Amino acid sequence: MAPAAQSSFSSALAAATDLGKPPARSYRKPCILHTAGGQHQFFQRGLPLLLLVIGGSIGISVALQGKFDLKEQQQQTSQVRAGQKTPDQLNLEQQLQKVRRQIDIEKYENKKLLQFIQSSTTEQERLLAATMMRQKLKQHWRKLPPQDQAVIKGALQTLIQQEALTSIQTMEAEAISIIAQTEIPAETWPELFPWLNGCWTSPDARLKAVGLRVLSALLDRNAMHMMPHLQSLLGVCVAMLREGTPPLKVAAMEALVAMSPYVVKEEHVKALQALIPQFLAMAQSLVADAAAEEAAAIAALNLFQEFLECPSPLLGKQLTPVLAWTLEVGASQQQSADVRRAAMQVVETAATNKPKQFARSLPPARVVQTVCALAVEPGILDAEDDEVPIARVGTQALDALALALPNKHVLPDALACAHQIIHSPEAHVRFAACAIVHVLVEGCADGIKERLPDVLQLVAEGLKDAHPKVRAQAAEALGELAEHCQPEINAHARQALPMIFQMCQDSEENVQKQAFYALVTFCETLEEMPDMLPPLMERLAFGLQHSSPEVQQSAITALAASAASVDDAFTPYADQVLPRLSQYLSLTEDEDMLVCRARATEAIGIIAVAVGLAVVRDHLTRCLVQALEGLRIDNTELREHTHGLLVHAAELMHADFVPWLPQAVKAALDSCAQDDGAMEDSSEDEGNSDSQSLGDDSDDDVVAAAKAALGTEHTFSVRTAVCDEKAAATTALGVYAEEGKAAFAPFIEPTLKCLVGMGAYLHQSVRSAAFEALPRLLGATIAAFPSPHEGMVSSQAQHVIDESMPVLLRATNADLDKPAVAAALTAAAALLQATSALACRQHVLGLAEAAAKVLGGQAACQAAAVGSDDDDEGEEPDAEEDSELEAELMTSAMEVVPVLAAKLPPPEFVPLFQRLHRALMLKLCQPSHPDDIRASCLGAMGELAKDAPASLTGTGDALARVIIRELRSKESCNRRNAAFACGTLLSGLPQEFGSSLEPLLQALHPLFDAQEEDAVRDNAIGAAARIISAGAAPPSVLPQMVEAVVQALPLKEDFDEAGAVYGMLCSLGSSLAANPQMVHLLPSLVQAFGQMVTEQGIQEGIRKQVASTVAHMQATQGPQEATKADLWTARPARDKMYAVPEHNRAVASFIQQAVSCAPGKAVGEAHLHEFGGCRYLLLHEKQSAHELSLSLASGTALPASSTAQVAAAFQDVARIGPCEQGYDITLQVSLEALRKLGDLEQHRAVCRLASLRKVLFTAPLRNLLLQLGQGRAAPGPARVAEGCLGQSFFVKPGAAQLLVVFPLYLSGQDSDILRHSFVQNFVEAQNQADLRSAPRCSLTHPGQPPPISLPSSTQQIGDSNALGCLSLTILPQHAATHQQADKVAWMLHTFYAYMEQHITAFKVHLHSQMRRQADTLLQQLEQTRIHPTPQARTAAVRTPVRLASKSKVQALEAVQSSFAGSPLARKLSSRLSQLSVS
Repeated sequence: MAPAAQSSFSSALAAATDLGKPPARSYRKPCILHTAGGQHQFFQRGLPLLLLVIGGSIGISVALQGKFDLKEQQQQTSQVRAGQKTPDQLNLEQQLQKVRRQIDIEKYENKKLLQFIQSSTTEQERLLAATMMRQKLKQHWRKLPPQDQAVIKGALQTLIQQEALTSIQTMEAEAISIIAQTEIPAETWPELFPWLNGCWTSPDARLKAVGLRVLSALLDRNAMHMMPHLQSLLGVCVAMLREGTPPLKVAAMEALVAMSPYVVKEEHVKALQALIPQFLAMAQSLVADAAAEEAAAIAALNLFQEFLECPSPLLGKQLTPVLAWTLEVGASQQQSADVRRAAMQVVETAATNKPKQFARSLPPARVVQTVCALAVEPGILDAEDDEVPIARVGTQALDALALALPNKHVLPDALACAHQIIHSPEAHVRFAACAIVHVLVEGCADGIKERLPDVLQLVAEGLKDAHPKVRAQAAEALGELAEHCQPEINAHARQALPMIFQMCQDSEENVQKQAFYALVTFCETLEEMPDMLPPLMERLAFGLQHSSPEVQQSAITALAASAASVDDAFTPYADQVLPRLSQYLSLTEDEDMLVCRARATEAIGIIAVAVGLAVVRDHLTRCLVQALEGLRIDNTELREHTHGLLVHAAELMHADFVPWLPQAVKAALDSCAQDDGAMEDSSEDEGNSDSQSLGDDSDDDVVAAAKAALGTEHTFSVRTAVCDEKAAATTALGVYAEEGKAAFAPFIEPTLKCLVGMGAYLHQSVRSAAFEALPRLLGATIAAFPSPHEGMVSSQAQHVIDESMPVLLRATNADLDKPAVAAALTAAAALLQATSALACRQHVLGLAEAAAKVLGGQAACQAAAVGSDDDDEGEEPDAEEDSELEAELMTSAMEVVPVLAAKLPPPEFVPLFQRLHRALMLKLCQPSHPDDIRASCLGAMGELAKDAPASLTGTGDALARVIIRELRSKESCNRRNAAFACGTLLSGLPQEFGSSLEPLLQALHPLFDAQEEDAVRDNAIGAAARIISAGAAPPSVLPQMVEAVVQALPLKEDFDEAGAVYGMLCSLGSSLAANPQMVHLLPSLVQAFGQMVTEQGIQEGIRKQVASTVAHMQATQGPQEATKADLWTARPARDKMYAVPEHNRAVASFIQQAVSCAPGKAVGEAHLHEFGGCRYLLLHEKQSAHELSLSLASGTALPASSTAQVAAAFQDVARIGPCEQGYDITLQVSLEALRKLGDLEQHRAVCRLASLRKVLFTAPLRNLLLQLGQGRAAPGPARVAEGCLGQSFFVKPGAAQLLVVFPLYLSGQDSDILRHSFVQNFVEAQNQADLRSAPRCSLTHPGQPPPISLPSSTQQIGDSNALGCLSLTILPQHAATHQQADKVAWMLHTFYAYMEQHITAFKVHLHSQMRRQADTLLQQLEQTRIHPTPQARTAAVRTPVRLASKSKVQALEAVQSSFAGSPLARKLSSRLSQLSVS
């Protein structure tokens, strides 16, 4: 502000501050329109020029962001000032048309806006005209000549003084502030501040209010120029508050509200804090007389709310009395509803913005009790959706408390209240109980998870209520529980879903709506409850036929969520669901039903991904045609979800999607190019007034702005639907490029142009999508235009790089949104990764510097976040979210560094890294930084050690300290990355860690524990393998490290470590012949290689390497050494204890042949036999070639209800038919149903059919296991179960476990000794430390009583004929899912076969060893005979028999001594006698 202007303003403020004195001179209004000459001059020259520049179509200029800044209570005040409408008044839409008829919009010279505002007697007409004037001034002010600008300034000053309506004054004040935004910095409006002074010092209270209203508008747009005089402005407002009328006090408080965000200097804060007691006293006085001064009372309460929202602590020590008083006002039923709402808004704002100070200022229990008392006040059941009765105010306040305060301050008292009132005879009180639970869930989710049974019981009471609104509120609360109490709520889903199913068919539509809303959230976790899918689908089918579009929308969303949750288990329903959903794709008119069409479009894509292309190919093709036709409809949500469906189709169809590319790409480009439409302006002018409008103004925009001024509607600048559509379209372009590959060539250039444009879009979701799509576009370009020279790219690909990288680097340096910057860094790294440093050479330095800027916290987005910190002791409402965004941003920057290391030559990368990144990354590893950032940094360090170890030279000691600390971290991600970094650093830079090697290995060792998380243990295994391979392991601990690696195998999650692990083991195995001191590791190596066979994620190349190594070991070490291992103490595989396959491969092969059989051909007939006397009959004949008959005979009685289990298990592909003679059950398999399935689905179905025996005989045991896993088991007596070999075992159900007892009988053969030895070793192996998650085992020795009480008919278990009992304790975690229950049931059913198979295998192994020993002795005997006779050779041939018998005698004698005195010893003596005789 110029010195002259400052002097003028200061003198005006000095005069205005002392309002008790008469003005020094009489104030003469600068009223241009009041003088005849002035009026004539204005209308002859000024008005035509003004109308010329502000002419054109009437509307609102498009602002970039923001919203019309009028608080809700201020709007209500303005509406009160506007007065009540009379019946003959027209609505705003009709009034606008009337204004347009009176002001000719086609000819600018006939437009008389200012004159119309002055002369019109209709308030709404003047309001609309003032709105038009404000908008056009902002667009065209700087284009006016100076003399015309002066005329308009004076005219506006006169109009605002003459206007009586507050809402119109606000618009005119906005116009003045728009002009002042240009004129004050240019020092071209010196009359403004004296004019304001004249208003403030006028004896007319109305003019004083006008001056304050203009001050508020000026502060919004010109705060920087007003701040030097903040102290004086504060004095003006305080003076008005002391002596003013209620309307003047309202205006003064509005000015204070506008001023409060700029009170940041310490002297200003203290000055305002000193005035808080006066403000409080004034507010108390106004509220006490609220009947006469309600608007002023509400404004006073709003003033405290605004003070609480400011970054500075404006209330200071007065926070406690202010909160205590506002809480009292909110609880007082003597006050009006509006006053009480305003008071509770103060309490909410304090809890949200200053939670720590709030908890210290008021006892939280008192606040909770107060808001719960508000929640039970009557009126809620009769209120409309847009009304805010006091009961709703109470629940909203409780919601704010739950979100802001710790659970312990809110949850106990609130839940106690809900439990107390749920059985009230008053419906509105019961409604309040359910509403309390509803609002508590999100903020107090952690505490509610611990009380879920009680809370669900309370909700269940609400769902059974007689009043429909109570039931609807309870259903909504249940939906919140399902959303926010994961995964704990899943354990209670079986209790909750039946209640929701019942509500879906409630007589009240609103209850049905809320029930389907609750159903959606449960559908997202349906994979844990596949048996609930059939009843769920029944309810959803009912929802699709409902008359309410909202219910149909929820049902469609639930269908999509169910399919995404259960994947291929949804296949049986796809053929019924997809045709019904496709019917929605023909809707074209009704807006509500178009939403259903959009949801159905989205659901079709999700279902297609879930069940696979083979199932939905025909449906998908038809739906794509309809979806593309729907793009002609002007509906943004529909276009958004159509892009989503096309993306899913492209990802499923791959190259088959190419014919659809032209239409799909055109649709995406059209969506990205569409106009965003008009958006309401914010209180601050975002752009240059010389710039052109971004869009034409419409009648709707003018009406919306007028409604906002009246307080009847809020308008926002963001058209969210359009932004979502653009984001979906931008993502789609990237997917089309990725899937189309070379076929995308015709669309590369327009797509590149579009993506570059979207990279500058105003919303970060669209920018992020554009950044992510650019690397995909480059991949398509490289595929379409490959380079003939290795290490280089084509000119077309170079063009994409040169256009993309500047956009990405500009975003990293200038974008203010962290997600967008993270996406840009990731995309830039991906571009470099896909090409070479040569192709990106001109951008490499910029990328490295951008990453360094982010790592140093100096990026623009990080500076913007720092500038918005809240001042409540470092506490921010969104601190957790910002921390997550910062971690994501840092991770993206750190991922850039290893890419640079991989692409740049070391002489170029090492100095660059050491100059820009090394110090920053070492700093980010320190404990002062969050866990996730430290973890990402360690991961990047580990990658650097692989690709550019020289860059980390000299950091050994510092990194060793970091790694040791992080290996002991509580966070699994930190331990995992620390283990990875430990392995790569010690293998790549062993010389840097000489003194730290032993502490590092000691810190790494605990990560091999069986209780450690799989991913962490896998990385620890990989680290040890790398250290051993690099020769960095000390010789003294090398054997222990190899043993640790072998014992920790197999890999479970991170199969990227397989190359390092098995590469090390293969290298070690191949060199054993040259390294005698390592020969003792041979059994461990054999064991590790054997375990690898059961691992699913190992690449084929690694498997071949292991096979080659084993062959080499057999050739060099001899077969007797290469297979040497202790059969009993070998560590069992973690995933599969059993050796008996679940399905019969021969049966599966026959069925597969029948499926593949040509038309008119047949496979024929097959009789198959299986262990335990089981027989199969398979028939496939020409006369019934479409079916196959599968019969099974077991030789034992079928379990009860097993036939029903079989029918349910195979209902999609088979039915139960008449039994073949001599067989127990016959299935008629539909080959047509199998042929319709995709390859993978068909293979799974065939395997299920081949496991008929498992389904038939494990059904009772499987049901017991499912009850145990789902928490529904009840204690019961022991039951008899049939094993696969006709031997019985026993199960005893318990509430928390299932005890399984296997009797071990004597057979009178040599196998009894081996059987007992096997069981002993089995128990020892199962109970070892690294198998703690396995079922616990125990062995009852002969003569001891059985572990459970058995029926009298089975007491022979404990007599002298038994070897004892093997007991297994099955826990709920072993049968948590259907798949686990199936496996465990089959393992138990086939346990006897498993045991006999191992005993037989050991006999074979033992006999082969005996034969080898006999061969050795024969060779020695042959060497001692010079002239062997035929008789001698004959005697020699008998030697193996005698040796075998002698070995048996020795073995039996050894066992007899260990069982001396037991009944078993007597049987052993008898057997020894028989052997001695033989």
